[in-house]
Amino acid sequence: MSESLNPRSASIAGVLLALSWSISYALDIPGADGSDGAFSPTSNVTIDLSTALTGSWSAPGSGNGVYDPNKWAVVFKYSSVDIPAGVTVTFKNHDSRAPVVWLVSGDVNIAGALNLDGQTYVAPPAVAEPGPGGFTGGIGYQNPTSPSGGGQGIAGGTQGASSGSHATAGASNSYPLYGNPRALPLVGGSGGGGDVNAARGGGAGGGALLLAVQGSLTVDGQIRAIGGQGINSGCCSYYQAGSGAGGAIRLVAETIAGTGGIYALGVGPYTSGNGRIRIEANTVAASWDVQPATSVVAPDDPVLLWLPTGAPTVEVAHIDTNPVPLDPHARLELDRQDVSLPLLGGESDILVQTTNVDPTATVQVRITPKYGAPALVNAVFDSGDTQQANWVATTTLPEGYFTVQAHAVNPAGP
Repeated sequence: MSESLNPRSASIAGVLLALSWSISYALDIPGADGSDGAFSPTSNVTIDLSTALTGSWSAPGSGNGVYDPNKWAVVFKYSSVDIPAGVTVTFKNHDSRAPVVWLVSGDVNIAGALNLDGQTYVAPPAVAEPGPGGFTGGIGYQNPTSPSGGGQGIAGGTQGASSGSHATAGASNSYPLYGNPRALPLVGGSGGGGDVNAARGGGAGGGALLLAVQGSLTVDGQIRAIGGQGINSGCCSYYQAGSGAGGAIRLVAETIAGTGGIYALGVGPYTSGNGRIRIEANTVAASWDVQPATSVVAPDDPVLLWLPTGAPTVEVAHIDTNPVPLDPHARLELDRQDVSLPLLGGESDILVQTTNVDPTATVQVRITPKYGAPALVNAVFDSGDTQQANWVATTTLPEGYFTVQAHAVNPAGP
């Protein structure tokens, strides 16, 4: 969607100048009913997203959030949020590793830290855990039959000193960038590649957060979705694992204020790609440090939390004759898969289904095995039209466990 939907913008690079403006409507956040109550921790706390109930995001909250598989988000509906100085809020991932959405009916004050960073490199068989909404780092080398793997995500690094990409490219990474300036849909950073010589995995991608506030959002502390660091031995370039890309932070509020920091950066060594930051407010009176730089824009009226009707969608529907789950929860580090292929070897067809995608678009499928290098395969238009179409990617699938993701790029307009 075009940035022209938000006519006012203010530069926010490094430091946001104190500005103010007024518009003709009061901010209304859909679903912000306060049903999860006030969130006001007094000491460091980890929110366990795995305890969220599964249902519609619009259902009343009960304190643990609601996981909506159709939106791929864990949604909380707080009446207010107060994170005092010296307090850090972190997250334990939902099984789907879905992003976090906070819909707040009152005011939010963050003097401490709201942390969705990706994990740094770890030793196999573990993999670095992303912030919610991000993607894991690749597994590190174990032995010749269990070599290193690439980072997960549509732009995860390949093996070794290859870092994840997102809004910008990571080191030694030629996979396509993804996402858009509106952070719709909400998605975090891709992981870095695992070390090809040692038992050290790649860093994980930063997570993804939508914080939508009907009142004021004051940040004197930090909101972070920074990628996880890879490894460099410092000697001989022998030990090398890529870093995870920065995640995504979208902030929507009636008023923004404070002197804190908002970060969705990539990291070194082998610097990973930066993530995305989107800030929407009616009244601006802040001097935030924002990296990467962005602009403040007026919110849409009404506020858009999710992709609007008619937005392009892409999904992997079948692998050969095996239907893909509507809500996949593959966990390669646990050797758990979502589609069981009865026979491996030879060519396989991956069916991708799109809606509202031009038949002349570029549709690609990324296959990321647990062990070994990822592969990117072009899908060929098979049938249908812009409204709904089928595409087929034909490839030889790897042995063992792997994930499959698809993306589309519509052709440029006239």
